Amino acid sequence: MWLTILFLSLGCQIAAGQARDKKVEWERHETEGVSLFKNNRAQDAVLELELAIRLKPDSPVALYYLTKAYRLTRQVGKASVTSETLLQMAPDSAYAHKLMGEAYDASFQSNKAQEEFQKAIAIAPNMPELHFALAFLYWRDGNYVPAAREFQRERVINPQFARPAFYLGDIAMKEGNPLGAVQLFQESLSLNPKQFDVLLALAHGYGSIGHLEDAVLELNKAEQLKPNNSAAHYYRSRLLRKLGRIDEAAAEERIFVTTNKSTRHLMSSDDSAE
Repeated sequence: MWLTILFLSLGCQIAAGQARDKKVEWERHETEGVSLFKNNRAQDAVLELELAIRLKPDSPVALYYLTKAYRLTRQVGKASVTSETLLQMAPDSAYAHKLMGEAYDASFQSNKAQEEFQKAIAIAPNMPELHFALAFLYWRDGNYVPAAREFQRERVINPQFARPAFYLGDIAMKEGNPLGAVQLFQESLSLNPKQFDVLLALAHGYGSIGHLEDAVLELNKAEQLKPNNSAAHYYRSRLLRKLGRIDEAAAEERIFVTTNKSTRHLMSSDDSAE
């Protein structure tokens, strides 16, 4: 009798140990896959997330990121399968609602997308980038008050994420507060200095408060990221003329015309720095 009890006990211990090992292995592959995806290594992420799914087929996190990784690597059929699996196995998870929100957004159904993101936030209010996703839709639709509120919430939850400060700066510009906008653009760039659109926005912010030399410096940085961007050359030519640096302005105009011949008529339309 005691031998039977001993063997049963040993069997339970072995099973428990195998379950723990399986959990550790699944979490390791899932964590690594998500990290690879967020670091723009979708193909490598696919390999890790597929291993995670084999160990835990109903993981909402792994299914969500594997769907997105499949899409980025143009494996549309597999993406469809994993998205359907997520919606079937975890329909009430935040990741399922987030996936649906993204799908509605991609099909230009903004109101439905907002509803799905709101449902996801109700389930997981501190999930990174959820408030940002909802805020972006509000911002795009011109609803700046709720957009600002959600961008601010994202900043609290995800303080190393650079984009919310940029959009808050854009809202400040639209509301006639260029000084506040400049501060927010600077904050965004302190978190990620290689954002072309933020450098361009900061240049316009500086121009709006009369700091023309600072604006030119920001455009110089923007040019390093996108040397052939016509918008940067156009605005820099205007600023340089305002500063009396006529030869440099003329050189910028020539570059602008070369990079964007279709809009060369803009050169004579407005010579004031914004």
